[in-house]
Amino acid sequence: MARVPAATRESVPQPQQHAFDEVVQSRGGVPRTGPGSIMIHSPEASRRASHLSEYLRRESTLPSHVQELAMLVTARELDCQYIWNAHAAAGKKAGLSPELVEALREKRPLPSLKPTEEAVIRYGQEFFRTHRVSRGIFQTAQEQLGVRASQEDGVEVVLTRSFNHVGPRQEPSFAAASMARQLALIECGRAEPVIRVGNLDARRDLTDVRDTVRAYALLMAHGRPAAPYNVCSGVAYAMSEVLDGLRSRVPVDVRVETEADRLRPNDAPLLVGNPARLRAETGWAPEIGFERMLDDLIDYWRGVVRNGS
Repeated sequence: MARVPAATRESVPQPQQHAFDEVVQSRGGVPRTGPGSIMIHSPEASRRASHLSEYLRRESTLPSHVQELAMLVTARELDCQYIWNAHAAAGKKAGLSPELVEALREKRPLPSLKPTEEAVIRYGQEFFRTHRVSRGIFQTAQEQLGVRASQEDGVEVVLTRSFNHVGPRQEPSFAAASMARQLALIECGRAEPVIRVGNLDARRDLTDVRDTVRAYALLMAHGRPAAPYNVCSGVAYAMSEVLDGLRSRVPVDVRVETEADRLRPNDAPLLVGNPARLRAETGWAPEIGFERMLDDLIDYWRGVVRNGS
């Protein structure tokens, strides 16, 4: 016997009976298995979920084989047999090779993949296994799907490979903004004279956010669809240089402590880009240098702290 009895029109709240009728009509009856059999007990939620599902499955511009692959990766990573069984055959019918489907099912080495297939699989696997997506995996997926939309759907997609940008209003979850906020709090006496940091040896290509936004605007006007552009300065700074520069602007003595929670397990020692294509095709060049970037960042956080935030 099922743990939850099958829903009937009489078992749902009277104000939701119209939604119940709509779902039942669209599905050809009351769902008896799967998530739909539970969700139908809340007909309005079921109706809205059905509309979202219909949009994603029928109106999305993603090809059916990409959609099916994403569902299979999700089902396998979460060991969801119901979803796997519902989509394995559909994935093959949509164009996924039987070898790929079987390799995913058995968690064996994957056969030769198309670039889009590899991007979807790597993205899904990393997300479900680590609960985060690394910069490289994200960028690959973004570019592959962007190129596909440009080539197959005629959408004018300009691809950017944006490196680190810094400036006023950046969330303090980012390293430079965190340092500036901590120093502003210490300077006004609202925090003990200790600044907590992550890996100060990491070297990052830093661009002021205002220069980054200006690059985006120029690319919207002059960029070529499906051509990737590095949005970066071409100059890398150690995070210790950022900290030293901010500390030199705050007339207080502070102690620096490295916190394990701020360290990343796979932190690349150097990330620097080449903005040659961006410069050549749009005429862009950074206008805000490193020193002004730090001036404006610490001044912004001083203002925030003064206002009590």
